[in-house]
Parts: sequence; C-alpha cells; structure tokens
Amino acid sequence: MNQISWEGIFIEQDLFQKQVDMVRKKGFTGYCRVPLFPHVTSEYAPAHPHEQWYGTEVTIWIWSYIRDEQIRPENNADSAYTKAEGFLVKKLESDNEALNQYLEKQDRLFHVTISFSNEAVDTNYVDCKKAVPYQLCLKGTFGGYDKEKESPVFS
Repeated sequence: MNQISWEGIFIEQDLFQKQVDMVRKKGFTGYCRVPLFPHVTSEYAPAHPHEQWYGTEVTIWIWSYIRDEQIRPENNADSAYTKAEGFLVKKLESDNEALNQYLEKQDRLFHVTISFSNEAVDTNYVDCKKAVPYQLCLKGTFGGYDKEKESPVFS
C-alpha cells in the first residue's frame, strides 16, 4: 500500500462525462486535456493511507464552476502557470462519521478538475472570485491512486 500517490473521492467516468457535456451545452469551453480518473483529492502522498475508508461512497456537493489560469507557487519552476477548469466543492459527505471528520480537517480547496492545458499540477491554486454559480450533486468512492498500477484502488 506504500505506492499510494494520493487519496480522494473518485467519480465514475461516464457519470462525470455527462456532467461535463452539460457544462459544454451551457457554453463553457474547456482545455485540451481531461483527467483520466476524475476525482476530488483529499491528501497527497499520505504517510499512512486510510485503507479503512477505501470503497466508501461519498456525496460531492458542487457550488460553482471555475475556469482560470492558476499561478503556481514559486518553488515550482516547471512553468509560470497552468490553465484549468473545474467544479468547486462545497461539501463532502459520507455515512462514515470518521471519514467526514477527516475530510473536514483537510486544509485545502476541494475541487474536481474537468480539463487542463498542460499538466494537472497545483490545480488548487485558483482565484475563487472568478467562480460562476453552478449547483450539482455527484456520488464518488473514496480510495487511493496507486502509482505503480496507474489506477485507483478501493480495497
């Protein structure tokens, strides 16, 4: 289990694509690359993966859509910025109270990346003032991304 790059709530691809298609019908345009595994990241490189919650269903409450150029922290010199679009998350909720408490304690801007320009790095650095109201409720599954298998794991 030490191959977990990050943990989060993974959204089923077909369900997610239907929501993206609806966004496109409203006139919002995207970028050239889309995530292979749509998700909400809860923690990068967890020292101790939270395997006890893998496979738990989580409700994702979306409150807005955003399309923004994101300034990267100075310590990331790969490029000056990345362009991305996504949904900003208002609340994450499951039937597991311990998982809910863990998610509430995470100090991050929860979001679901829809598309990006060059690479999905630092997509949590967005200007929320550019957000457009967009309400949506999605279901996802808590798990980890196994960098060796290059796929999510749920058990």
